Order: sequence, then C-alpha cells, then structure tokens
Amino acid sequence: MEENPKIVAKYEQLEALGKKLFAGQSLNFETITQAQVKLAKEFLRKGATTTNPEVNAFYWEHILLAPELGKRIAEKLTKGSSVNPYAIEFLLFLHDIGRLITPSAYFKNDLIGDRLLLEIGLEKELVDDLPPLGRISVLADEEEFTDEQLNFSQPLTSEQKKTIQKYFEALTPTQRIINLADNLGKRNNDGIFNFEAFKEYLKTQEKRYAHESHWACIHWAIIRRKGAALLEYHLVKKTFDWLKNEGIDVNKILEELKDYGPKFVLIVRHGELDNPEDIVYNRDSVMKTPMHLSTIGEKHMYELGQLIKAKGFNLTRIFSSPEIRAQESVAQLNKTLKLPVEIVNDLDDVYAPDPYNEGWKMDKLIALGGNSYNLPHTERPENLVRRMLDVFNMASDSLKTGQSTILLSHGDPIAFLVYMLKTNSVLNPEKIRQVQFPKKGQVMVTVIGANKKLLTLYLLNPDIEENSY
Repeated sequence: MEENPKIVAKYEQLEALGKKLFAGQSLNFETITQAQVKLAKEFLRKGATTTNPEVNAFYWEHILLAPELGKRIAEKLTKGSSVNPYAIEFLLFLHDIGRLITPSAYFKNDLIGDRLLLEIGLEKELVDDLPPLGRISVLADEEEFTDEQLNFSQPLTSEQKKTIQKYFEALTPTQRIINLADNLGKRNNDGIFNFEAFKEYLKTQEKRYAHESHWACIHWAIIRRKGAALLEYHLVKKTFDWLKNEGIDVNKILEELKDYGPKFVLIVRHGELDNPEDIVYNRDSVMKTPMHLSTIGEKHMYELGQLIKAKGFNLTRIFSSPEIRAQESVAQLNKTLKLPVEIVNDLDDVYAPDPYNEGWKMDKLIALGGNSYNLPHTERPENLVRRMLDVFNMASDSLKTGQSTILLSHGDPIAFLVYMLKTNSVLNPEKIRQVQFPKKGQVMVTVIGANKKLLTLYLLNPDIEENSY
C-alpha cells in the first residue's frame, strides 16, 4: 500500500535533519556522552519545528520523563556495571521519534522510528536496546494466554513464568532500564506513574487504541497487543525486583520526579475577519468601528477549540488581547474549552494608526512586505517584544508541571514573540513576512522543559486556510 505523501515528506525532513546533526558522530553504546545527549534533544527540538507533529501533550510529558527516569536509575547502577547513563538518556529521548511522523499508528511508529535512527547513523546494536515491542508481541503470540490472563484476573502458569524469566534474563541491564523507563515515565491525572498506575494503564489500553488497520504491520500488532501488555507488566515487575536487589528504590526516584516535566503555552492568533473593503485595520481605539470575525473565522476558532481539547492539554485559562476580534475568538474557543479568561493589554495588536488613518488598502501593505514600522506613530519593535515576552513569562510561571495556558493575540506581536523565543533577538521588521508569520486562527505550541527553558515550538494546525493578509 502506498504511503501518505505528507508522512513520506516528514520522514525525509527528519532524515535530512538527523544526518546533518549527527554527521561524523560515533553513535554506539560505548561512545555516547553528554554531547550526544544534547544532540538528541536538538534533533527533537528542530524535528518538531520542522514537521509540526500531530502529537498530544502526553507525548512531551513522556519524552521528558522517560529519559530522566532512565538516567537516574542508571547513575545509581553504574558502580561495577556496564551501563552507560548517557546512552540510556540518549536512546530514551529518541525512542519515540517515529511519533513525530505517525503519532497514532500503533507499532508502525516504532518501525519507522527504528529505521530512521539507523538511517541517520545509529549503530544497530544501539537501536536494538530500544523497547522491544515487536519481540514481546512474538513471545505473546507463542504463549497463547487465556482471556482471563489477558484481563489480569488469572495468574500465569508455571511454564509461562519460566518462559518470561528466560526472556528477562536474556535482556541486558540497559534494555531492562530503558523498557522500565519507557513504561513508567508517564503521568496521569493523579501524577507520575507508580506500578499500580502502570498496571491500570495496561488494563485499559484497548480503550485508547484503534482496533483495526489497513496496514499489515499494525494489524499484526493489534491482535497481539493485549498479550504484549501482559508481558510488559511482568517484565517491568521483574525489573523492579532486580533493581531492588541492586539496592535501587525505583519508587523513591519516581517520587523525586513528581514535579518533573513540561509546561505548555499555546500562542493563538485571532480568527479571520469580516473585512470586505480590505482595509488595513488596527486597534479598535484607532478605528471608527471595530473589526469582527467573519463566519469562516468563527468556524475556524470553534474547530481550533475542539482540536486543542483533543490533544489533551491540561488548560488553566486564556489570556486575551482586549480587541473585539480577539474576544470573539475566545468566545468560539470557549464553546468547547470553557476556561476562565483574563484580558491582558500587553497582548494587544501593534499600535500602528497611520495606515488606517491614511486609508490604506491591504495591497499597499502587501507591497511593503507587511512592514509599516518606518511610519512615525508605529510602536517600536523593541517595545512590542518586551511586552509580549513579559506576558509569555508571566503565563509560563503561573503554570504547574503538566499544565497549559493560551495566549490569544495578533499577527505582528506573535511573529515578534516567536522570533525572540527561537533566536533570542529582535526581528527586523523588513523581514516580518519572511519568517514564520502566523495565519489567522493558527496556534503555536511552545513546550517549556523542566529547566524552564524552551524545549521546542511547532504549529498545531499548519494547514489551516487563510483568506486574507
């Protein structure tokens, strides 16, 4: 069956990026150092910005928690062992890279990710240390578990226990740690996973996944999924016990990580406007009558609210520009999200009254590349960046680990803010439409890491249509 061209394009983008970043690197278990861990994080950061993945918030929770959990376990085990904590952290940052391409394709994303890592230069022995879903699925098929066992209501037979023990003993310490960190490096509404939360997650996983697929590899994995979950449970339990015998308290490490993870600030531009005269508009206080959303603008903002909710962001509130068009956009979002709203003047549009007062049409602004910053009364870029960055930092600081908030603003302020976040410099106004300028109704997801620094940013709805400049 022929692959979706968008998926192929994302794979090729990540392949090119990975080959560039890891060029000349020796990527095997013995040679991985902190320098390669930084490259792995850079690959994730740039990979997300490049591909605009359709992942949910849970992905970023997991992609930060799992490497930290694996690293902390490995650091306690390193005395007298062959474990390389850097290699474990490196692999756990990259173990779900396939989800940037096919986020919901069960098992297929693992196959795609493994192939990609080999293509960009990781040695096969290193990739083989990644979570072995395929191998576990094969073993699950051979064991022929009963329905009661698959529902965790009947114990294993003595022969099944022997088979699992043999499989566990064949795993290297690195494979055991990576598999445990992959399974426990997660968070639910009650906080970071413990062993019981992990068990409940496995018991209820069929509610979260599709039950059929036209892809043979996915179909093969689906019919073995419940058996693989049962095996994962027993393998992780054995790893728990093994680490306990080594003097490592996994529960204590998990408790130390309870506040570890990302925060999210979603930066949204207001929706399409009803502007039949194609005027260059500005703040409501400048104009004789305010600008309102068009019918298509209302539709886009309503659909955006549904999309944001579907991606699982744990939202706290919406910070909005005071303009009527911004508040109408919030109203459409809140038909689904139902969040408290706080009006923040610093999210307002750039103050640029001259084009409106002089009766400009959009074609004149287009001819200037969107740049009206050389006009006498236009707000200075430095002030625009300062106020937007102040709001961004305030919003981020207001969040607890795992929480999200929305900033709803306007095209120029968002473009200047995003450029500052990406480059730590003020955008040259002459290039404002040459950089990543947001379409109306578009949302930029910013992921703030556990160190309070920006991990990555990407568009949640890159393909939204825009009808006006």
